[in-house]
Amino acid sequence: MQHRPFKDSNTVSLQTLHIYLKEFIQLNLEKLRGLAVFLWLINNFLEKDLFFKRSFFCTQFLAVEDK
Repeated sequence: MQHRPFKDSNTVSLQTLHIYLKEFIQLNLEKLRGLAVFLWLINNFLEKDLFFKRSFFCTQFLAVEDK
């Protein structure tokens, strides 16, 4: 009866674990990248929207002061 060395079976499981971990991290990075782009777009939209609202209210306020 031949015994496999403990180190070999351990190495195989570590390699498998490494592959699973690498794929898990890659999938989560893709999700995080998508979330970051989505949040950036929302932030960009809100900044422009607030800027236009601010400039609109400022022009309305200045128009009232000029009368």
